[in-house]
Amino acid sequence: MHMSRTFLWEAEQVARMRAPEYLAAHGITSVSADGIVNIALHGGYADQEVRRLAANLLDRAHAEAVRRWAAWYRGVRRITSVSVNEFLALAESEPGTHHGVTKTKLRKAARRILAHVRRSSSAA
Repeated sequence: MHMSRTFLWEAEQVARMRAPEYLAAHGITSVSADGIVNIALHGGYADQEVRRLAANLLDRAHAEAVRRWAAWYRGVRRITSVSVNEFLALAESEPGTHHGVTKTKLRKAARRILAHVRRSSSAA
């Protein structure tokens, strides 16, 4: 895991890894694994069904990349007081210029969680 890589880069890697099984599961033979990832990322000529499946693949890959990174970062910061789902929900509720969960929002949420844990342990 790299802090400096974007979720889009990480989602692309997950999509490339998942594309063959995804295509097989949907019975798509008109496009290659690389082709569907490229359609998802850059558009291009494809029928409506392939474009829809490409967008769905990228959405799923993005969600998986966010979840993996959150789980990894939670472990790095030794955040055990909340689950990955709770961590993601806290990050999503952080204010920011981008919609959804970002690495910055995850870092902010981690700081808040750790500050709360410190305050709670010092008050006890």
